[in-house]
Amino acid sequence: MLSDVLKIPKTNKKNKSHHCYICPLAKQKHLPFNSNQNKCASVFDLLHIDTWDPFSEITHDGYRYFLTIVDDHSRATWIYLMKSKSNVLHVFPGFLQMVENQFNVKVKAVRSDNAPELKFTKLYLAKGIKTYYSCPETPQQNSVVERKHLHILNVARALLFQSKIPLAYWGECVLTTVFLINRLTTPVLDNKTPYQILTNLEPDYSQLRTFGCFCYVSTSPKQRTKFDPRAKACVFLGYPSGYKGYKVLDLEINAISISRHVTFHEDFFPFVSSTLTEGTRTFFPHIPSPANPDDSYLHSVNSSLDTPPHTDVISSENSLPLALDSRRPTKLPAHLQDYYIYNTSFSTPYPISNYISYIKLSFSFSFLINNISLTLELRKYSEAIKLKEWCDAIGEELKAMEQTGTWLVCPLPSGKKAIGCKYVFKIKHNADGSIERYKARLVAKGYTQEEGINFVDTFSPVAKMAIVKILLAFAAKLNWHLNQLDVSNAFLNGELDEEIYMELPPGYEVPDIDASQGRFVCKLQKSIYGLKQASRQWFLKLKGTLRALRFRQLIVITLFLHG
Repeated sequence: MLSDVLKIPKTNKKNKSHHCYICPLAKQKHLPFNSNQNKCASVFDLLHIDTWDPFSEITHDGYRYFLTIVDDHSRATWIYLMKSKSNVLHVFPGFLQMVENQFNVKVKAVRSDNAPELKFTKLYLAKGIKTYYSCPETPQQNSVVERKHLHILNVARALLFQSKIPLAYWGECVLTTVFLINRLTTPVLDNKTPYQILTNLEPDYSQLRTFGCFCYVSTSPKQRTKFDPRAKACVFLGYPSGYKGYKVLDLEINAISISRHVTFHEDFFPFVSSTLTEGTRTFFPHIPSPANPDDSYLHSVNSSLDTPPHTDVISSENSLPLALDSRRPTKLPAHLQDYYIYNTSFSTPYPISNYISYIKLSFSFSFLINNISLTLELRKYSEAIKLKEWCDAIGEELKAMEQTGTWLVCPLPSGKKAIGCKYVFKIKHNADGSIERYKARLVAKGYTQEEGINFVDTFSPVAKMAIVKILLAFAAKLNWHLNQLDVSNAFLNGELDEEIYMELPPGYEVPDIDASQGRFVCKLQKSIYGLKQASRQWFLKLKGTLRALRFRQLIVITLFLHG
């Protein structure tokens, strides 16, 4: 009897402990939902289906619902826009027939909730399809399609917010969303796309365009005269099923059409304005909580097949709010500011990892290349002055310039132009990968020099690697003695013949300057890196020095080795 079941246990006299007992009628917790994340072995072994709740805003062509179908093995997704829930009685049997004709397989099982419109009892019996239903008020047991609804609406809202298209076109948002989701990789499929799993073909990304962007569509030759415009202004609304073209909205007559002759301007969104209008309000429909909050499928990025036909080729709509005078602001996403991306190609038919491996590299060499990849070389002076090591490097460079008498500070003569200069920052590494020193090279902006005014001849002999190899072979054969020579700031030893003025280097302060004398610049006495004649002047200096030291027989070698 019930009184015996609810009887509270007596005290345990041996250990004097009390066992607390709570009546199930007073407190009953829901049992946890354990997700094993299992997938079927083949496509269409199991389908997950569900109808999306009616939305308060009807689309421009009268749709309020959509049916979502997800294949368990490939996670490929199809959606069908519907004007009423009763449309599913025609849509889903047609989908089963499409699967049999196009993929030559039969659906074996279907999982759905307890919605009356989804209980195709006679259809399932006729086709031998096994059915699985969620327990009443337990949408968590249909989690795959419920999560898919969440994923679709997240992406659709992103498209809507960016493009600011009127809410009456939310149907185009979700259709485009599924098209994109089916063509994106997901960890659930080992970084493959649902489209690839289902069709064994790589998706083609060359035709993808930015949803809601401005575009020009060619007008029909049959509906224009010789002096009518050859194109009309439109907005891109997605990828129509069964067409090798694009769905566009005519901004003048508000009609949707399909064309392949489209020129896109993907950085301009006609419906974007400074303030949100009533036509661009957002939609956040109620979605039941799925089974497992940690389901990795929530974070997957799926791929899609062509969505089914859902609308006429051309339809009309009332006037829409337009704002053609604004552009979308662009900036680097905040989450990328802490990363340095050297390769953004995540999908390639010939990944380099299939042909190159670093496994056989020695430990020391692996350490070297890893350190070089991890170190950051700056590009701007404004960034360098914030770090002590770079400030010291800049100081050493300016000190070397002063010691070699590279320039004289003087007012800029009338009628003369001063070329610019900048720092080039480089990190020097030792053989083991450790940092040897930080180098800040002051270079002139030689591209601003004018031929015949501040430079004439620029030719300088350059060594070919074949000559270097021949000389090394002779040295080994004839037992020649080889020495390695590294001249610090070699170009600063070259003397200039032309009159060249350069802007004061950033961070270079000269005391006792009388500002009343005008603008001060550096009159170059020696060649510096970046000048067009710098390498020639250094070669002439080196050749003259070697001849003065009576190395006449090595002049030829010097000519070949100079670079």
